[in-house]
Amino acid sequence: MDDPRCPGMKIEGMKAMLHNSLLIRDFLKARNADPVCIERRAVHARAGKMPLPNEDLDFVTLSGNWEIVVDPAIIGAREIQLDMADFLEKCGVSIIPGSPGKVILSIDPSIPRGAYRIAASGKTIAITTRNATGAWAGWLGVEKEIAERRKLHVHVADKLVQPAWQVQISQAPFGSNFLVPDLSSEYLSDDAFRMLAHLGCNGMTIYGDWLLYVKSKIFPELDHPDAAKNVTRLKDAADRAERYGISLYYVPVSPKLPSGHPVFKAHPRARGARLARGFRKEPGDLHNLCSSNDQVLAFIAETWESLFTAVPNLGGLILIIGGESYFHCFMAPDKRRLADKTPVLSKTNCVSCSKQKPEAVVSKLLGVTADAVHQSSPDAVIAAWPYSASRWSAEPYQIDLIEALPRGVSFQSEIDKDQWLHKEAAGYSKLIWDYSIDFTGPSDRVKEQAATCHGRGVPFFVKSETALGLEFIHVPYVPCIDRLAEKWTNVRSLQPRGVLQSWMFFGSFNSRAEELGWWHCWRP
Repeated sequence: MDDPRCPGMKIEGMKAMLHNSLLIRDFLKARNADPVCIERRAVHARAGKMPLPNEDLDFVTLSGNWEIVVDPAIIGAREIQLDMADFLEKCGVSIIPGSPGKVILSIDPSIPRGAYRIAASGKTIAITTRNATGAWAGWLGVEKEIAERRKLHVHVADKLVQPAWQVQISQAPFGSNFLVPDLSSEYLSDDAFRMLAHLGCNGMTIYGDWLLYVKSKIFPELDHPDAAKNVTRLKDAADRAERYGISLYYVPVSPKLPSGHPVFKAHPRARGARLARGFRKEPGDLHNLCSSNDQVLAFIAETWESLFTAVPNLGGLILIIGGESYFHCFMAPDKRRLADKTPVLSKTNCVSCSKQKPEAVVSKLLGVTADAVHQSSPDAVIAAWPYSASRWSAEPYQIDLIEALPRGVSFQSEIDKDQWLHKEAAGYSKLIWDYSIDFTGPSDRVKEQAATCHGRGVPFFVKSETALGLEFIHVPYVPCIDRLAEKWTNVRSLQPRGVLQSWMFFGSFNSRAEELGWWHCWRP
């Protein structure tokens, strides 16, 4: 009997695809509908009726009756209008069509991407923006000002407001699914996107096996029987997210296939490195697809071009090319049994890839991926993330990789990883091997990486954590707001194009800690 997660693989054999929602669907659906999870996603739970302030020439006072006017050309116009009305009515503002007071949202293509213009005077608050992302950012700016002051006041203004970085990506909210392919509303409901918009985010990560989307002319042996259905689900999720100014960023996981898989029987040169066994006890070897084989690269290009053509609203790909996820032949090879034909000092047992430098192979893989995506989605982000790349990188800061990156590929790194923190008072040193609440960064490594990227014109992204550290991973947030704020200050100092503010640990909890990203991006 075939395993439905991987055609051509038997149920009794090793599972090639472990990173998906297929075996826990009932759990994920129930979790998304759990009352506690729904309550955490409520964006205006703290809003309440405010006393009417005195008139002040420096402010627009939301007294009397007001009308909300949203340009129907804004994608998600209905959603944002309902959100605006919900907040203002909870604060005590009467929303009546035709009223003299007006809150206006409109489109202006000349506004820079991600920014908005606010013109507030008299009885009018007008926000103009380029797209839905800017519309939500503009409205959130107004909402934050009212909530911060606890008064129905908005400063008189006529100004362009721009973020410190263009892209701010979060994990999914607590209880919301992020695993492919089950991203329909039963698993990932619209209130998840609305919540992220209110935290100042314009992106959310999804994660899992990209074989779920394969329908291939090159390697039909890897076709997934539900590929078309899975693509439809993904498009629906991306389209729903767009209405809240949110783009989905896919963190794809590549296949690990047994030696005798039909694709390797039909295309022997497609078989890449034999993978390290780790703690696996099952017999037989697993292999990734060869990362320097032209047919494999064509298959990868075919897959991504097809997916982004079908789902043009995807924000992009976050490609972990260090020690997990987007596999290549240098990532996790079994070095204890190097093939006889590979060089003595090789970093892989793949005969084809061992003849080349890892940075050259990885760079070509990234370039093929980026070119394929950009055929239909030229603005999509393709971020190379060398998380735990020490197994194959020529040097610890991956400068050689940055210098080899092809056009159209961004670089992402962690704010704090791999730094030695010297605690003189305590008398010991601590290796910050991952996201820490103890060390707020920036590490020596990320500072040099950022400087190299800026010098070469490579878009730079920072990975951080906005609510916790790995010292306390299974809690919604760590009550150390001062440290978390300091970490955001250090993120800002690196002048990133974008920020991945959290990995998929606990789920975004709509906490005060998670609001820090908005303040540092829009109100430093």
